[in-house]
Amino acid sequence: MAALLIFFLTWLYYRAVRKVLKRVKPYWGKALVIVIALLIPTADAVYGRHKLKRLCAQEGGLHIYRVVEGVKGFESPSIRPDKAWLSAGEYQFMEGEDSPGKYSRLSLRPDGTYLHEVDITPMSEYVYEYIPGGIKNIYSKAEQRVYVRATGEVLGRYVNIYYAGGWVERAINGLYAARGNSGMCEPHFMHSEDFILKILRPVSVSAQEKTS
Repeated sequence: MAALLIFFLTWLYYRAVRKVLKRVKPYWGKALVIVIALLIPTADAVYGRHKLKRLCAQEGGLHIYRVVEGVKGFESPSIRPDKAWLSAGEYQFMEGEDSPGKYSRLSLRPDGTYLHEVDITPMSEYVYEYIPGGIKNIYSKAEQRVYVRATGEVLGRYVNIYYAGGWVERAINGLYAARGNSGMCEPHFMHSEDFILKILRPVSVSAQEKTS
């Protein structure tokens, strides 16, 4: 149904342009009508992509302000504690939110077993958070961030900006009740694990690098 509506509106626009072209006699006038007809549905999209490049150059990508060595663990309200974090990154513990307002801690014991504590108060010195962009914004900025809990100092950010497209693209996507993606800063989004490990270096990793 949406496809038929798009086809119908395109046909109406084409008919309207043809009607104007028949009324305009000078060739320069016809050329001007064609240029205007092409710019009406595309001009803001061209400018929008240019603005996206500028925003990406200013804010997008990976920004590391300080790397911390010998980190034992961290907290993330957006990630549930998982054993993979302790084995892959070799952190000693991880704190996260199991359900709204309820935190838990997963720790790696010296004997290789795991301790799962529930309904705890997070005590991690460092916090990872993911800030999603607004789905209604033309330019939606999604950000990963690691900061120091006590001071709020931001240690690193990874920013990706998504462009929803020009008014025609947004209108078409609106017919399908979806947000379009007509461009972004980083085509291959960095996973949270890779981002965190670049900033919070686990104790084991730091020790290996010192002995190597």
